[in-house]
Amino acid sequence: MATGKDALLLLLILTVRVTALVATGHNAEQPEVETKYGRVRGYRFKVDAAERSVNVFLGLPFAKPPVGPLRFSEPQPPEPWKGVRDATSYPPMCLQDKEKGNLISYLVTNRKEKVYLQVSEDCLYLNVYTPVATEKQDLPVFVWIHGGGLVCGAGSTYDGSALAAFDNVVVVTIQYRLGIPGYFSTGDKHAPGNWGYLDQVAALQWIQENIRYFGGDPGSVTIVGESAGGVSVSALVLSPLAKGLFHKAISESGTASRLLFTDHPEEAAKRVAAASDCEKPSSAAIVECLREKTEEEIAQIAQNLPTIYAFATADGVFFPKRPVQLLFEKLINPVPYLIGVNNCEFGWVMPTSFKIPASADGLDEDVARQHLQGLLAMNIKGVTSEVVDRVYNEYIGNAANRIQVRDGFLDAVADAWFVFPSIEVMAPRSQIALLCSIAFIVCGAEGQNGAEPEVTIALGRLKGRQTIVKETDRLVNVFLGIPFAKAPVGPLRFSPPEPPEPWNELRDATSYPPICPQDLSLLKIAEKNFKEKHIPFRTSEDCLYLNVYSPAGSNKNKLPVMVWIHGGNFIFGGASRYDGSALAAYENIVVVLIQYRLGLLGFFNTGDEHARGNWGFLDQVAALQWVQENIERFGGDPGSVTLFGASAGSCSVFAHILSPMSKGLFHKAILESGIIIPPDKALHLTTDLKRIASIFKCEMSSSLSLINCLRNQEANNIVFNSTDITFLPLVLDGVFLHKSPEEILAGKEFNAVPFMIGVTNNEFGWNMRSTSRIPGLKEIGDKKSIISTLEFFLPLIDLPPEFLPVIVDEYLGNTDDPAELRDGFLELLGDLGIVIPSIRALNYYRESGAPTYFFEYQHRPISYRDNKPAYVKADHGDEVGFVFGGPFLAGDIQLRSEVTEEEKNLSRTLMKYWANFARNGNPNGEGLVEWPSYNLNEEYLQINLKQKKASKLKEKKVDFWRKVMFEKTNSKRTENKKVNSEL
Repeated sequence: MATGKDALLLLLILTVRVTALVATGHNAEQPEVETKYGRVRGYRFKVDAAERSVNVFLGLPFAKPPVGPLRFSEPQPPEPWKGVRDATSYPPMCLQDKEKGNLISYLVTNRKEKVYLQVSEDCLYLNVYTPVATEKQDLPVFVWIHGGGLVCGAGSTYDGSALAAFDNVVVVTIQYRLGIPGYFSTGDKHAPGNWGYLDQVAALQWIQENIRYFGGDPGSVTIVGESAGGVSVSALVLSPLAKGLFHKAISESGTASRLLFTDHPEEAAKRVAAASDCEKPSSAAIVECLREKTEEEIAQIAQNLPTIYAFATADGVFFPKRPVQLLFEKLINPVPYLIGVNNCEFGWVMPTSFKIPASADGLDEDVARQHLQGLLAMNIKGVTSEVVDRVYNEYIGNAANRIQVRDGFLDAVADAWFVFPSIEVMAPRSQIALLCSIAFIVCGAEGQNGAEPEVTIALGRLKGRQTIVKETDRLVNVFLGIPFAKAPVGPLRFSPPEPPEPWNELRDATSYPPICPQDLSLLKIAEKNFKEKHIPFRTSEDCLYLNVYSPAGSNKNKLPVMVWIHGGNFIFGGASRYDGSALAAYENIVVVLIQYRLGLLGFFNTGDEHARGNWGFLDQVAALQWVQENIERFGGDPGSVTLFGASAGSCSVFAHILSPMSKGLFHKAILESGIIIPPDKALHLTTDLKRIASIFKCEMSSSLSLINCLRNQEANNIVFNSTDITFLPLVLDGVFLHKSPEEILAGKEFNAVPFMIGVTNNEFGWNMRSTSRIPGLKEIGDKKSIISTLEFFLPLIDLPPEFLPVIVDEYLGNTDDPAELRDGFLELLGDLGIVIPSIRALNYYRESGAPTYFFEYQHRPISYRDNKPAYVKADHGDEVGFVFGGPFLAGDIQLRSEVTEEEKNLSRTLMKYWANFARNGNPNGEGLVEWPSYNLNEEYLQINLKQKKASKLKEKKVDFWRKVMFEKTNSKRTENKKVNSEL
């Protein structure tokens, strides 16, 4: 495949001809016009079949020649002249390969005659075509910006006379610096770049000052361009420098959202410097060296490079932010805008320029795949093999013959280069999923800006990618699938995690890792319940990976670190269900998302030394140790690590508070709707070994023989044949946990870090029930069936059956009304499973003296109007999408994409509270409603669209359960006394 200079030279050159009707020749009359800078003399000619003649003025200077000290500088106004300036000859093209530039000009010109154009750096000229006798009229003005990949082309390639004559408009064709002179940038103040775009702004300023002299209306200027000219038009639509300089815009087959843009101009600058013998210790010295080169030497440098570097950049002047960011934030010049594409953008000229044999007899599949990644990478930086495979399957996968392979290939590249970027520009901040469905782009690539950040950690070098976040100009470095332990396979199954092997090559960290083996149907249910969208999940036992999201440019900082532990009842979920980019960008923190073994693979135990259990928790410890060893390389502070999680993730956080193994590995803790205080007797239980042996046809002579048998089973076989086996996620293994949680809490032996915990006001509303395997939870029946479910449920939390009547009376009373029974039952489940245990933990924690905060989340998302019953309020886990800044995510993962402005504010508020706590151990901060600490008055924060302080959450129910637990304790004491007396 041809890449580099030849490809870029011909990139986007198939230009729309203005019209085939051209001038018949010069007229004897020589019109003159007085401009701001002096008098000019043009010529007049007649257009075939047109009633009007046209006055033509060629080579009008709109800026000084950008040579010497003005090379790599902003354009300066031209010098005025005395006398009459001849404006009857075509100006030279800007610096480029002269022969190729003229060849392209011949191919696309609308003139009948061939005009051989010279090449010079002194090229900042424009041509004006104006209907005769219109000097005193105010006619609409069309400004044409030529294409050519920002490396070739000329304003004089196109003749505006026919358009001017037939439609009574003034036509201006402009030129701008190209290639190295037009877009060289060191990424700093010495050469910010975008010189070609600044030339276009200077041309538009000239038009504002002078076009009235030619009969044009400076208040009605339409900028028009095709290919790279279309890119230029949309760049001007995005640039604040061009505000007020034009009033309508037309982009043909090219937009500036991603095309011809780079975030790392300094890398190209180094290559240019090396090719020009200008490798200097500073960017200032490099620029001065290049300014000393002759025009011919600059042209030769371009010839010597494999690629001509002509990419715009966010210079802080023309582009204050990245184009995609400006689009998302709607920071555009709001003029009427027409954008179009052709129905075969990559039809013949483009493939030919890339030497792709897309001939009449079709294309071979291996050739198509060979060229696809390189072509996609030119517009979507950081393209992975996974992205290429998905694109290939979408466009070519079902091709029955070579013709269909060719057509699918051409459509794929055309969509990536032209169609998708055009739709993106026309619909800034529209749903990314819709754009992706139109143009296939994987939204991790969609949010990428082309940067490929690298980090060196103890194990080796990593290459990540950079992503944007909506409504902020902060960029985020993303590193996906970083191993923190060896694959727990073979003899390492049912064993503590071991450190990963180091690597020598640069490791790609731009693809989501597989999630741990699980039943993916549960994730599908959760995805539907929460209205989330993700990339397709794949499972593997090789799953001990983590993802890091770090604000760009923070590598030398020591930012707070937030480590997320996902939920999923310890049987499903994964790190890549979430995206930490918004939280990292908005709050300037490093976010780490970890994975751990699930289900039987994560928590199987035999009660002896052969399989102690708690494997999933040990994986989490290994991840936290990795954070301590490596997070500083990502800009994080290993001395300021906050654990946070929801549901089973929240239970996990609490397990680390209890475990001596985790001491010093974290410094603050946030628990959202989950606490794990199992009954003492449950801590000593083993998994149902006999049943497991039977299911998997294993010999049961010893626990070791059973383990070895299970180690030879396929991971998915274990997952799908153990769905009905009850396992205990936390057991006394003598390693992770030495004492019961009750003992640890009572003795204040836990890791007393600042502690924040919360619940929702409808914990069992829908989400928990839809993925639960407990009978009677999904469909709530009458009172009898509710009592039957409770008879199953109460022993799991060590409540004797004699307590059932008083519990039923408290929550269900005497009603038989289905709605009241349902609400009472759901409240009971939420209190019993989450709310009351959370308050118990709070009271233990408060007595330790550590900062303690409590919240109740109360907002039902607006997006739930059609997927959940109306009675469901703030459900289990509903706050998570807002904590992660879901409304602002711009990548593959959508957590809260359908929101109101109030919900956006709620998301910002939650991010701020959570991040403040991670920074200071206190969630309070400027602009936020005061969050009281949990004190003897049991104060807490009610979190809704508006926040409010309150105290004594569910006081009546808390008193009820205190009484129940007191009676339970007395009952046990009485029973123990009876047993002792019998002995």
